[in-house]
Amino acid sequence: MIIEYKLLNLIQQEQFKNIYLNAFPANERRPLEQLLDDLNSGNYSIYLYLVEEKVEAIACIYAPKNQKLTLLDYFAVVAEQRGKGLGGVFFQRLVEIISGLNKILILEVEDPDFGNDAIQKTKRIQFYQKNGAVLITNYNYLLPDLDGLGQKTQMRIMAAPESVFNSSDFKKFIKILFKNLYFRDSNDQTLLINLENIPDQFIY
Repeated sequence: MIIEYKLLNLIQQEQFKNIYLNAFPANERRPLEQLLDDLNSGNYSIYLYLVEEKVEAIACIYAPKNQKLTLLDYFAVVAEQRGKGLGGVFFQRLVEIISGLNKILILEVEDPDFGNDAIQKTKRIQFYQKNGAVLITNYNYLLPDLDGLGQKTQMRIMAAPESVFNSSDFKKFIKILFKNLYFRDSNDQTLLINLENIPDQFIY
């Protein structure tokens, strides 16, 4: 069963917190308080997949008003449920929800060509591809450090469902992300690099 965060009881809220804190490295993880503040702003949704009332997977989606693009900010399945199909069912349902709003889900995924754990990163991309997302092959993206220690992460961009969106829409969306989610100003070097590298047309 999939429910939204506002319907969780206190035990389930703690389960969500534990999954979030354990699933993502500090340099990719925003403070939990920021997520909950965003949730209250109306531009953010947190979905949970429950099995027998226990939270087994989480998804955080940033959907700024009046924008066609949305961001799968975080997606995680508890270790015991991986490889059992739960994550695929959950992700496909999220894509259906976003598509029903006439929007496109954008994913930031770690680039296997950089850093360690190339096999794990490749498997993550293949998981999303298997469940309906496409990989943009002609664009690389830098995620700013989210823990203040200066470690940027080399990413790739995916989209679900497979849809055509233009470069100008993506540029607007990236600017919004950096301002409202990552608290960077318009002169941030990581933002400027990402904007400069956006191609005239994305290739899947």
